[in-house]
This record gives sequence, C-alpha cells and structure tokens, in this order.
Amino acid sequence: MTTKPIQVKSTEMLAFTSLKKACVIQATIGNKTEFNTTLYSSLRPYLKFPFSIGTIDIEQLDYSDPFTQKLIGDQMERIGLIPSDTMLPGYYLFKKGILAAYHPGTFDVSRLDANLVSTTMKIAAGVGILTAIFLKNVASGFQMFAQLSEVPTGMSIFEFFKEVLEANSDVDVIKKQQFIFKSEIDKAYALFGILRSATDNEIKASYKKKLKECHPDLNPGNVEASNKLTVKVVEAYKLIMGERKATNVEA
Repeated sequence: MTTKPIQVKSTEMLAFTSLKKACVIQATIGNKTEFNTTLYSSLRPYLKFPFSIGTIDIEQLDYSDPFTQKLIGDQMERIGLIPSDTMLPGYYLFKKGILAAYHPGTFDVSRLDANLVSTTMKIAAGVGILTAIFLKNVASGFQMFAQLSEVPTGMSIFEFFKEVLEANSDVDVIKKQQFIFKSEIDKAYALFGILRSATDNEIKASYKKKLKECHPDLNPGNVEASNKLTVKVVEAYKLIMGERKATNVEA
C-alpha cells in the first residue's frame, strides 16, 4: 500500500473515485497543504483498499468537466450542503463513486472558548500562545498549535467519515454534515477575528492582515511554518467566500 496520498489529476478524479467502494480526496491549494497524518493513519486500515487516499489541487481543476460540475453541484446538494462554483478546500469522502460527505478540516487558531474545547485543545492553544510569546514569532505559535491540534482534528474527521459509511439513515447524516460544515465555517471566521455579519470588505481586510502576520519576513528563521500557516489562512478565506457566494451573502 502507498505510504502517502496519491496526487490525483483532474482527468483522473472520476476513475479514482468510481473504482473503489470508498475513498477520500483532500482538496488543496497548490501542494503545500499536508494531509492530516492522524486522519491518514486511521483511514488506511479502515478503507482496506490500496491507493484509496489522494489529494488534488483545486486550482488545477477543469470546472467545465461534467464530473466536477456534478460534484460541486448536485452531489453537494445531495449531502445537505449548498452547491458551489468551485471545489472547496478540505476532505471529500466518496462511496461507490458518489460524494458521501465533506469536511473542511479546519482548526481554530483564534482565541478559544474554554467552555467549548477539550482539554487537549486547551493545552494545544496554550503551548501555541506561549511559543509565540517567547519566540516572538506568530507563525511558530500557530504552527505549534496546528501540530498539537492535528490529532483531535484528524480523529474528528475520521469518526465523522466512519459514521457516514456505516450509517443506516441518510437523514441523520445530513443533519450532522450540516452541523459540521457550519462549525467549520465558524472556525474560519474566528481565525480572522470577525463575525458572520462582517462585510466582504471587512473579511478581505482581516484576511490581508493575517497574511501579513504570517509573512516570512516577520517570522525569520521559520519560513516553513510561515508558508504552511499562509496556506491555512488562504484556505479559510476561500472557505468563507465560497460559502458566502453560494448563499448570496454579501455586504
């Protein structure tokens, strides 16, 4: 079995998803986003099929392709989500060639509500903040948080996908899918420190500010962490704007 996710080309996505009972594709922006290692290690023995985990660059997709159009349209609607113009970043679960679930896979690097997060997430947040303070390096702090929160994030995605594959009721799955999507969108907004009521201009301003915080020039000696965090910021921005466009929310 492969030791890492397969790079799936746009022209190969139909074959990749239809030739397996179940598979997972991570939609990325470029090739800088790493597949969650906890999720990957959990999926490999569970899916029990070689080459069933892949990644695809959403910026290289052919959106005129019928399969891609159906994926971001009818199939998204089928799982209880609103169709989009583009493939959103995150993890897509396919069952017998049909989209079964979607998880943005985001993590919350904003101020966390102690009443809403687990002990693991509290510790991760604390270590991340301390790292940023002592090293005076924003990217290092965020990167430390990302590393420590990878396990609960990966397990959360895996448990959701496992529940979908083993579910007897599509209604319950759709309700959970909608809840998870809303929660992940909320995390993306929290990353930028803004509310859902924010205007597009306010979101863009917060996005640009966060990008500046992640810039390698402000985080000397930790270019890799800066680049990875930049990708996460871009993904969160695309997730927010994709959802707003799909729901016609603009101000």
